Amino acid sequence: MRYTVRVVQLDGRWRAEVDGMEAAVEVAEWAQIDTEVRALLGDLTGAWPDDLELSYEHG
Repeated sequence: MRYTVRVVQLDGRWRAEVDGMEAAVEVAEWAQIDTEVRALLGDLTGAWPDDLELSYEHG
């Protein structure tokens, strides 16, 4: 499964929104984004998080 994730910085936190889904996560550090997005999508879709193909766009 392929997803595009748009990432923006808001008030010192990072918000990652998945295109085409009403799914988003907010984290304190950039390094947390990939893990949190994969966990969220795994929960929502039933896919194994390591099987997801994610591309990130900043801004």
